[in-house]
Amino acid sequence: MLSICIEKQWNYSNIESVFEMLKFTNTQILRVFHNFRMKIKLTTTYYKLQLEYPFSISRYTVSTQDTIIVCISNGAISGYGEATVNPYYGSTIEGLETSVKSVLGIVEASGGLHPKDLWKQLEPILRNDYFALCAIDCAYWDFYARLQRSTLRSFGAQTN
Repeated sequence: MLSICIEKQWNYSNIESVFEMLKFTNTQILRVFHNFRMKIKLTTTYYKLQLEYPFSISRYTVSTQDTIIVCISNGAISGYGEATVNPYYGSTIEGLETSVKSVLGIVEASGGLHPKDLWKQLEPILRNDYFALCAIDCAYWDFYARLQRSTLRSFGAQTN
């Protein structure tokens, strides 16, 4: 029955219901998913957020915040991260978009890789744009935790 699901390229929700019928545990489900490539898509959405009150520091004042939301999804489960522009650090919408696009293929080919391993691949490429790197990292951790039916907090207790 499982091979039929995979042959028909059912999405996570369809396969999940089959697993539940067969009384698979979460660990068994994850092992099956790691045996074939999961299709992951990375997208960004731009927002110009109006602040309720202007925010001021010694260098400038802002009343709107340009923001990019990063979404990593397999069609059934999505994880989200965000990055904002910051003139002091040279972070711009164009720069964030360029940085995200530069690693799009790596993220979309990650197939459920542990977030620490994905970070090791992305950091050398994005070390000059930690705003983009952190947005992708947050989105991927969120995606990974949801995929494992766990909380982000539960990974904080793990070491190495």
